[in-house]
Amino acid sequence: MRRVLLVLVLIILLTVAMPSADADDGINVIPAQSPYEKMVSPGEQTSFMFGIYNGLNESVFVTPRVTYPLDQGIDDVIMSDMLVIGPGGTGIVNMTLVTNYYSVSRDLIVTLHLNCTGAVSGEMLENTTSVRLIIDSQFGPGANQNKIFGIWDNSLPSPFDGNWGAYLVTILGWLGIAALVVYAIEPLVVRVTTRFRLALIGSWVARTRATMVTAILVTGFFNSTRILDIDQRLYASIILIGDIILILLISWMVYCLYDELLNWYFARGQREKDRDRVAHSLVLNMGKIMISVVVVAALFNELGYNLTGFWATAGLAGLVIGLAMQDTLSNFFSGLYLMIGRPFKIGDLVETPDGVFCEVMNIGFRNTTLYNITDAEFFIIPNNQMANNKVVNMHKPDPNVKICVTVGVTYGSDVAEVRACLLEAASEHSKVLHGQDMDPFVRFAQFGESSLNFELWVWIDDIPDRWDIMSDLRLRIDELFRANDIEIAFPQRTVWFNQDPRRIDA
Repeated sequence: MRRVLLVLVLIILLTVAMPSADADDGINVIPAQSPYEKMVSPGEQTSFMFGIYNGLNESVFVTPRVTYPLDQGIDDVIMSDMLVIGPGGTGIVNMTLVTNYYSVSRDLIVTLHLNCTGAVSGEMLENTTSVRLIIDSQFGPGANQNKIFGIWDNSLPSPFDGNWGAYLVTILGWLGIAALVVYAIEPLVVRVTTRFRLALIGSWVARTRATMVTAILVTGFFNSTRILDIDQRLYASIILIGDIILILLISWMVYCLYDELLNWYFARGQREKDRDRVAHSLVLNMGKIMISVVVVAALFNELGYNLTGFWATAGLAGLVIGLAMQDTLSNFFSGLYLMIGRPFKIGDLVETPDGVFCEVMNIGFRNTTLYNITDAEFFIIPNNQMANNKVVNMHKPDPNVKICVTVGVTYGSDVAEVRACLLEAASEHSKVLHGQDMDPFVRFAQFGESSLNFELWVWIDDIPDRWDIMSDLRLRIDELFRANDIEIAFPQRTVWFNQDPRRIDA
């Protein structure tokens, strides 16, 4: 976007500065800004843009070239190709300067030469303009030398008043920081995490203590070499090695945190150890792969390799594989969700969308195996259906369930006695629960066409036995009704015949 704006500004400037067509003002060079200077770090590149106006009465061939101080921090120059500009026409020249990674701080003047040749007359003209390039390098002479921590001037007495004295004091300072972390900060973190029940953080800190101390010492030893007056290439190599070591140390700390999170998650509650072991191992290995990929990418980037093409190819390959294996991947990740999210576990009783009660027998990476407790059948259901459809877990939040037994008695029955018989039948059954808001209760449901309808609601804790319990309750209710002369109603209809003789004669 910035380049587009610069081009538009140049075009506007060229249009404003353009004289009449019959004038002969030579070749004019208009920089994108004035004064034209830029600051870069070693190894970076920057571009300068110039507008060219042809004030001659003939077309010209413009060949750009650049002169700059050799071996002064510029590795390469990328120039625009030769331009052909008609009379009164304009053109744009781009000049890109690539700096040396090991360059020291410098202030350079770079000159652009435009060799112009008339297309008709063959007359040769040369126009020049200069730009300023400032290389701001951490390797600059005296930038950090003989400074404690590279910040404060070294005012120590002899023989510690030189670079090595400042370096030694800086290293001792870093050792002090490491000791502070080990003997003060870490115990404080452990006490705080213990007090607030953050055992996960405390465990991770204790596990990575040596790694943290190593990272602090590596940072101190390697970065402190900037205090010394050593060869710039050697210093760059030392910093590169230090950065690589830090990347590896930090990646190990990230892995340890990831592992602690998984251990904490899979240690919660009562779970199937074998199934959790498989899921834990799978998720842990997936995390290892992702962390390894990030670390390798960071190392290649640190070494100066451009992985843009690789990531583009990998993304395209992943898209193709994902489309080709859409159903398989959907089942796989749904199975992973069922193992980690645990909406139900092996042994739970669930109700499927079809209203069938099944016991969960197995949760695999592609499908889930259910056992129909009513019809004694095995169902093999893809995991994406189990994850995306409504499945009721009858064991959560507890395995207790409420069932209902309905009965109708004839009109004229004593409703109080009917209620007492129903509650007596429920109280006598050994598998009917009582207490904690789970006592049996009776509802007078409705006045039916041929009966007074009652509902007996009871709580049980064994869903597979619900049919036997309901059968036992009905048998006992029938016995109690017979003993108390309560008649169970059945559908009946009274028919009245009209005995009017006139209607019979008709």
